[in-house]
Amino acid sequence: MQRLTLVTPQLDSVEACEPVELQESGVFRAVKSVEECGPEGRNWRLREALAAYALEFGLSSQEQRLLECAVQGLNDKTAANVLRCSPNTVGTYWRRIYVKVSCFGARDVLAHFCRVTLASR
Repeated sequence: MQRLTLVTPQLDSVEACEPVELQESGVFRAVKSVEECGPEGRNWRLREALAAYALEFGLSSQEQRLLECAVQGLNDKTAANVLRCSPNTVGTYWRRIYVKVSCFGARDVLAHFCRVTLASR
């Protein structure tokens, strides 16, 4: 059984958020500089993987953005600020994601995302 590791930065605020990158080994790592993030300083590999996952499982754009926040280590309250919605709405998004990907919690969804992303490589 292959062990999946999700490495995320510890965050106190949205401004402190370091981008993450999906490495060839399947491990997410914090990217230290904008230059490391790819075109225009964006983490295009992670966003590409999230877009493919969202398309495959029918996630809405807000659900995809919530998943991106979770991958980056943001808690639900901070994700609500990023998404400009209430924490209750974030809970609704999570419940919809659980149904769409047949998972039972946020950690389960993140593990599922990693498995699906690695399987598609």
